[in-house]
Amino acid sequence: MNEPVDGRPPFARDAGTSMIEVLIGIVLLGTVVTATLTGLTAAISASAIDRDHANAHAWLQTAADMLYARELDQCDPAVDPAVEIADTIAEYQATVQQTDNPEGWSAANITVTDVQWWSIDIDPATGLGTEAWGSQCDSGDTNLQLIALQVTSENGDIVEEVEVIIGE
Repeated sequence: MNEPVDGRPPFARDAGTSMIEVLIGIVLLGTVVTATLTGLTAAISASAIDRDHANAHAWLQTAADMLYARELDQCDPAVDPAVEIADTIAEYQATVQQTDNPEGWSAANITVTDVQWWSIDIDPATGLGTEAWGSQCDSGDTNLQLIALQVTSENGDIVEEVEVIIGE
């Protein structure tokens, strides 16, 4: 055994843990728990956003199918275009409101945002025609309509849109 030179007892090794070691352990454990919880929170949030996009897309698909199945709302060129658009949007809005909305989503979250008619203008002098989507119905027998649908989530974070062309 080693005898102390100055008369003090020999140095004994510390058998316990120091306060610094305990604090370092707590900080390391806290860092791991915090990182794990942050990752879990991000995964849950991403999953919810993905689910909301899927719900919105499925709802739009169902509404589009209902529009395909219904009769075309024929336009009347004698009516003011703004009134014709509003009336046609109201007709189609009533149709899409009949779809089953996803759980937790209000039926007011699906809207018809626009309606346009396919028109062909033929120049009598040249016989050449121009075709385009427009807001004015040019004849009672316009047989194609472009309908814009939009679904918005309850909190407004998710907005999905689709344009549907219906007609004969």
